[in-house]
Amino acid sequence: MTPLDFIPAFFEEIGNIASNNDPFVGVMKMVWFFGISGGWVLIIIVLWKGVAFWWQDYLQTKYNAKRAWVILAIDVPRDNVQSPKAVENIFSHLAGAHSDPDLFDTWWNGVTQDYFSFEIVGRDGEIHFYVRTLRKFRDLVEAQIYSQYPQAEIKEVEDYTKSLPYDVPNKNWDLWGARLKLDKDEVYP
Repeated sequence: MTPLDFIPAFFEEIGNIASNNDPFVGVMKMVWFFGISGGWVLIIIVLWKGVAFWWQDYLQTKYNAKRAWVILAIDVPRDNVQSPKAVENIFSHLAGAHSDPDLFDTWWNGVTQDYFSFEIVGRDGEIHFYVRTLRKFRDLVEAQIYSQYPQAEIKEVEDYTKSLPYDVPNKNWDLWGARLKLDKDEVYP
């Protein structure tokens, strides 16, 4: 008898117990059988996962509240001729800021991966480029942008999302978004 042969027998036994005429007695027998058969291990695992998820969420919320973010507006002259390789170079250099938090920082301090957000916003018929980054990475971001676009103007601005209403879409504001997903692995064209 293999260990997997136990699974159908386990559910067959539960079915036999549940077929009792008195539903209360059947439920109590099922609970007893579940307990003596090791089902309590499953309950402990589920509870442990739930507590671990709650603990990490609590710590990460505290950690993220302490982070100092900055939003940089990037103005590139219209006559600037660059290939997409320039932006690819910026992204590849910023990937050097990647660092995985260790186990202690993750489970005790709530440290999460630092990230950059590059945003393209259309407002009043114009296109605006923004970078949302941690204040500690501001110099790194500016250096990488200036290295590829020397004529660019970078300035710190207020969060443009604060001017948006809370209940979008509504009769005055429309919203559109998309999420692109590859059909196959990234190695395929």
